[in-house]
Order: sequence, then structure tokens, then C-alpha cells
Amino acid sequence: MVPSIANQESVMIECLQNHTPDVLVIDEIGRKKEVYAALTVKQRGVRIVASAHGNLVDLIKNKDLNGLIGGVESVLIG
Repeated sequence: MVPSIANQESVMIECLQNHTPDVLVIDEIGRKKEVYAALTVKQRGVRIVASAHGNLVDLIKNKDLNGLIGGVESVLIG
């Protein structure tokens, strides 16, 4: 749990360093430093499930958040 949104990126890194998760779930990424923290987490092989405000077009246009886009896979559900 993040006590303050201002500390979300530091809590993400702390979780990575102290708890060695397989998956990190993040309620909403909305700032550039949270994007950098998410990329750091991803580089260490931890899967991320996160939300960001807006749709895909909004994310592409947002310079702070477009670093989140990537790793898209097609999935067949049947």
C-alpha cells in the first residue's frame, strides 16, 4: 500500500528490492518518475500490471507516459 501518491515510485523500487516479487500491481501510473520506476522493475524481470488514465491514443500523445507502451501480445481466448 502506498501511503501517499507522491511516494509511489519509491515504494515500487522498495518493493522490488526488499520483496523480490514475481508480479507488481500498480493502481495508476501518472507521472514520469513512476514510468521510470516501472521500467526499472521491468528490467529486473518482474511482470507489471498497471493502469494509466486515458486510452491508447492519449498515452501515445503523452510524453511522460508513452514509455509505458510496449510488450503488446496477441492472445486467443476460447
